[in-house]
Formats: sequence, structure tokens, C-alpha cells
Amino acid sequence: MLASYVLLLTLVTGISGCATPKISPPIARHTSPAASGPSATGDVLPLDFSRTGGLAGVSEQLHVDTDGTVTSSQQNRFRLGADRLAELKQLLADPALKTPVSRSTSGPVCSDGYIYRVHTPSWSRTADDCSPDQPAFDRVVQLLLSLVHTNPDETPPPSRSPR
Repeated sequence: MLASYVLLLTLVTGISGCATPKISPPIARHTSPAASGPSATGDVLPLDFSRTGGLAGVSEQLHVDTDGTVTSSQQNRFRLGADRLAELKQLLADPALKTPVSRSTSGPVCSDGYIYRVHTPSWSRTADDCSPDQPAFDRVVQLLLSLVHTNPDETPPPSRSPR
């Protein structure tokens, strides 16, 4: 009897998270700033980034060192080119990233959404897919997501031309 009740409760709880369909954009949305005061030099590297959640329970991490060396949870390790590193530093230095953001209006849980976390020496922020738009953070997340699986500066091998 108790086992049946627990199974029923588990099913009802699991289904209720899916009962309210939400269409959310594929970029990060803010839920809370983890306000850490800016460092004296305004350093933005090294940084740690993570994306967790989603329907399948994704867990991806990325670390970028001060010299542009990227290490991802997907077993990728590479160094960013000078242009890409400069672009990343410019995005991370945006003053809007150091200002408080409004919390998600969707409540404490964003069903099947992703949670994004970025931590730098001068600021930290946590976001989810259901929160209000914050363009500066969205641009940072888009660039970091592109680094999780591949090296964007890597030149693909030349393709063979058919004979």
C-alpha cells in the first residue's frame, strides 16, 4: 500500500512539472545575481561556466584560464585565438553584468529549463530559461555555449575533392 502511494505521488509530481508547457528561447535568462563586488582590476578571467538541467538532465561545465586555455566537461581542451579571447573579454567586461537583475517571475522552478552559471573574479550570475531578458548575459552565454563542444578557432581539415 505504501509503495503504491509513493509510486503514485512520484508520477503525479513528475507529470505536474510537464503539465504547464512553456516555450522559452534557447538563450539564458536571469534568475538571480550572485553579487560579488568587482575586483580592483576588473578582472574577468579566469571564469567558470555551467549549464545544467533540461529534460535530459544535462550537466556541462567550462573553464577559461587567463591565457585563453579552455577546458570543457566534454573532454575538450584548446586555446582561444587572440580575436576570440578579446571578444570574450569585451563581453565579460560589460558593466550591465555587474548590476542586479530581477528574479524570475515563473517561480522557484523553471520546468525542464536550463540553469546557467557564470563566475568571474569580478562578478557572478545565475540564470534560467524562464527569467526576464538580459541581453548582456545572453551574449556571454551564447559565446560560452559555443565553446563547450568545439573549438571555434580550429580550422577544419581540407575536404577531399571527388575525382
